[in-house]
Amino acid sequence: MSKGTQTRTMILERSAPLFNQQGFFGASLSDIMHATGLEKGGIYNHFASKEQLALEAFDYAFSLHQQRVTNLLAGKRHGASQGLGAIRADCSSRSGRGDHRRWASASYSCGRRGTHRRD
Repeated sequence: MSKGTQTRTMILERSAPLFNQQGFFGASLSDIMHATGLEKGGIYNHFASKEQLALEAFDYAFSLHQQRVTNLLAGKRHGASQGLGAIRADCSSRSGRGDHRRWASASYSCGRRGTHRRD
């Protein structure tokens, strides 16, 4: 892997959590510079704009989540086991944000008979 590719990957790895936690408008270029240790030119050398960086950071984070789910579902043949694996993967990816228990609880209660609404 070339040095440029390594730098680009590092920028994505370190900026993805910023966009996730602070949103597009909340994550300033100064925040990204601080997280990566690069100057503005070093970032714009790899990405044409903050918008491009945010989109690619989202794709990067999504691919990590998708890989976690794939790994947890590997070898599971029963549909219920696959469903529980997907919930565990989602909950583990949310564990740092404090909302995973509420989400898991809501997901469980939505699947119980008589607890969902029809419009």
